[in-house]
Amino acid sequence: MKLAHSIQFQPFFTERVFQIFDKDNSGSISLQEFIDAMHQFAGQSPDDKIRFLFKVYDLDGDGLIQDRELQHVMRACMEENGMKFSEEQIDDLTMALFEDADADNRGAITYEALKNQLEKHGGLLENLSISIDRWLVPPKPKPPPRSLIGKLTALKPYQLSRPYMKNNYVYLIFVAVYFLINVGLFISRSIEYRNHNGYVILARACGQCLNFNCMFVLVLMLRQCITFLRTHGFSMIFPLDQHIYFHKLTGVVIFFFSVFHTIMHMLNFSLIVVNDREGVNSNNYTLYEWIMTSRPGKYGLVGGAANPTGVSLIVILIVMFICSQSFVRRGGSFEIFYWTHLLYIPFWVLVIFHAPNFWKWFVVPGVIYVVERLLRLAWMRSERGKTYISSGLLLPSRVTHLVIKRPYHFDFHPGDYVFVNVPAIAKYEWHPFTISSAPEQEGRATLSSENSSSRSRRLDSAS
Repeated sequence: MKLAHSIQFQPFFTERVFQIFDKDNSGSISLQEFIDAMHQFAGQSPDDKIRFLFKVYDLDGDGLIQDRELQHVMRACMEENGMKFSEEQIDDLTMALFEDADADNRGAITYEALKNQLEKHGGLLENLSISIDRWLVPPKPKPPPRSLIGKLTALKPYQLSRPYMKNNYVYLIFVAVYFLINVGLFISRSIEYRNHNGYVILARACGQCLNFNCMFVLVLMLRQCITFLRTHGFSMIFPLDQHIYFHKLTGVVIFFFSVFHTIMHMLNFSLIVVNDREGVNSNNYTLYEWIMTSRPGKYGLVGGAANPTGVSLIVILIVMFICSQSFVRRGGSFEIFYWTHLLYIPFWVLVIFHAPNFWKWFVVPGVIYVVERLLRLAWMRSERGKTYISSGLLLPSRVTHLVIKRPYHFDFHPGDYVFVNVPAIAKYEWHPFTISSAPEQEGRATLSSENSSSRSRRLDSAS
């Protein structure tokens, strides 16, 4: 379940309001629907404002707001009204309001309960309400900067702003360390092969970086280890919640290093090696024999394996890279992404034979990954997480929202997520869903996940 952190700039909030206005779900708002909604929600009375506020954040339409939803409501409304509170103050205020309103300890509050609580705090009611009539008045455009410094400042990306750096310093430090490691490996390998020709130096330098990245891309998918680190407070040191992003980033780095590595080796073999009749090519092997066969018996974990496996690796990598792009994953062809991504198994096997030192990088995370997969397989066979979907909803932001019956002994904590498999859709596909309901809600858990439109429709029909 995605909640907006800033009402003015989050597209989700405007999409949610659009959904409320579009009563007949036609995908457009008629004049009558607009007028009716404005009469209902754009009034100046406190009831109108609270009712609109409640309806926007009651995502599943069950007439209840969870504690996390209330926290987001308060934060977003305070930001819109220009109020500045620390996260601790917002947490304390949310907890106080929620505990007072949730007299039955049901883990959620109704509209009437929220209204009664807000009416006890006069000034807070006005500051927590949202007036959509403000939206009808377009903001005044900022005048363009006249000075050269002002123009350069306007072009500066927000990632370079001080607030962004302050809020994302762990992530930024990790990115910097990641690239410094690659630079260090590249330079050290270049120095090691400084007596060779330029093609060999660049190919070997890229190869050393690939040793690291082909290992690191696996480390980023050790989900059980990442969950363990997250639950033990290591998020303060590592950006554990961004591990999927780093997995994608590392995949892109692997692709470009591999392409450059391949080009340098091809130039070396075609221009240098095949013409070295008195040295490495004393047996007069052709370029085809060097690249496509193991006859020369040189290079690789097994003599002669490096070049043929290298050709297979670049083909596999190109297929995986293309099929991992968003136009495939979110364009209604998720199965193509899923099944081609399983090529990582032959990919790593071939890399072990291709690069004689790669196994030293791979052995520890490889063993951990195999153990995690075996545990997941055992849990799946035991059916200890078997359940059913009690309700499903496709939200305007293309997020699939599910409410499931909580399985026996199913415990979770903030930040946890689950992998959901719906056999009616695909027996072997597992999709990550964020757990967004409170642990105090006995008997049910609320899940949400981003999906392609076709996948969301299939999931909705299956439920």
